[in-house]
Amino acid sequence: THKSYLYFMSLVTERANMKLLRIVDSLIELYPDDEEFFNLKNQIKVGLYNHSKSDVESLEAEKYFIDENYLEAIKKYKSAIKFNPFKFQNFESLGITFLKINEIDSAKKYFRNSISMNKIDSDSKSEFYLGVLLFNEGKKDSSCIYFRRSYADGYKDSFKYIRELCKPNTK
Repeated sequence: THKSYLYFMSLVTERANMKLLRIVDSLIELYPDDEEFFNLKNQIKVGLYNHSKSDVESLEAEKYFIDENYLEAIKKYKSAIKFNPFKFQNFESLGITFLKINEIDSAKKYFRNSISMNKIDSDSKSEFYLGVLLFNEGKKDSSCIYFRRSYADGYKDSFKYIRELCKPNTK
């Protein structure tokens, strides 16, 4: 299959192999809902070592986060991003971690980074959290845009905020 071939080739070629990237891009066009192609593209872009190292750093960051050692979690998430700057989950997790230590501007920055990435397997938490932060700043119209986007992309907790805080969308 195409996936098996691409996966094997991603293991034995240098990162950012343009031929493989063109192949996977054409397959993404044909199968836009298949997140495995997006993951393969990511692995091809950064290389197997960096992809794996990023995952290890991210898992360590999660452990620090669970232990409420947020400063160490931030270091590990930033390290994970250095190895793989294409994985939106690390940006989202970094935003949540900054939120935990009340560094709002940094949290917004990383939520925006996560949102800006082409992501098929998102649960739209970044949009939700950014909506909350904007609402807390008195930017109700902007926050409602993010709440609606989050809800439309599957984050059901947004519905309560839309219902209670946002005017009906008349567009």
